[in-house]
Amino acid sequence: MKQKKHYKIIHIMPRFYSPSYTFILNLIERLKRDANDNTVLTKDVLIGGRKDVHDISINSLSYIKKHVQRKVNAIRGLVSRVNYARAKLILEDFSPHVIHCHFGNSAQLMSSIEKYANHTYPQVVSLHGYDVFMHYKFERGYLRQMQALSNRKDVIFTVPSDFLKNKAVEQLGIAEKNIEIVPNSFNEKLFTHKFMMLDAQQELRIANVSRFVDWKGQKFLIRALAILNKYRRVHVDFVGEGVERFKCMRLAEELGVFKHCTFHGALSPDKVSDIVGRCHLYVHTAVTMKSGQTETFGIAILEAIAMGKPAIYFDVGGISEVFGRLESKYYIGVEEKNHTDLVKAILEIIPLLEKLDTDYLKKLCNEVTAMYSEDNYINKIYALYDRVTSAS
Repeated sequence: MKQKKHYKIIHIMPRFYSPSYTFILNLIERLKRDANDNTVLTKDVLIGGRKDVHDISINSLSYIKKHVQRKVNAIRGLVSRVNYARAKLILEDFSPHVIHCHFGNSAQLMSSIEKYANHTYPQVVSLHGYDVFMHYKFERGYLRQMQALSNRKDVIFTVPSDFLKNKAVEQLGIAEKNIEIVPNSFNEKLFTHKFMMLDAQQELRIANVSRFVDWKGQKFLIRALAILNKYRRVHVDFVGEGVERFKCMRLAEELGVFKHCTFHGALSPDKVSDIVGRCHLYVHTAVTMKSGQTETFGIAILEAIAMGKPAIYFDVGGISEVFGRLESKYYIGVEEKNHTDLVKAILEIIPLLEKLDTDYLKKLCNEVTAMYSEDNYINKIYALYDRVTSAS
């Protein structure tokens, strides 16, 4: 990989940071390794202590100043809870070549900062899902701002899949020519093949790595587990945190399978790698909500495939794009929200788990690593930085 130039990049994030934003942190760390200058602006700091993260919320202001700032922001038609004077000073001091807005609501925030500063900056806006399916329903002016950005030559949008690109055109009105597909990458050094043959009398170990939100569908795997344990011993390792976690734990208790589940919570990538590495099978249960919210790509699935894990998944959203490139008897897609079909698929794949073709699986591991490597991803990001900066 040959980098054309070194960049000064400001990353706008909704908050710093949620465990589900690990892929953004991975990008920032990679950009740093390539000697780029990076800094982060956010209005919600969950984890502090980093000099490169700047809180531009009004939280540090006195009560009276907060009240005044909210009033001023409302009069000017700006996003509330933001200290625009501080944001402007950081921008002027750092003097970035490009702004990378992670999620559409970050681009909305940046539009307000540009309005306050009376200055525009080249931008890459990375859309991921909620910002396409839901955000426009709750944020006044969001659609108008996204469409205005779409008309600028120095702004480009990215999505991880064809599926989300089509949704962004349909629901946000973004021009198709201004959207580039940039599939997410994963840490191929951490998630490397670790094959686990299943013995005939051994407990089947299943892994599921997802946030516990309604559209991730873990409850369907729990319902499937209640049936599976009538046929053989099965244990599921759930990795992730979220509002649905305790609901799923209660469901497991009600169905009598709590002892066959481990709810690990949110874990560091190395611990996720350990857990997925010990499993025989990966099961992904994302579903489609009435709002259209669903899985747009699926990094956890890539990580599991790269580790040589056979996988069963609900065939929704952008998931089929991942498996469409890797057709194999070791990957089975089933109808979403159907736990009985999930049971059938798991029982169907068990004989293959007992006689793993490791040479064949290693070939699939190498294919997914080549397609979704960090180098491929960063090359596409640099190309977009080149494009928007040359257009400004």
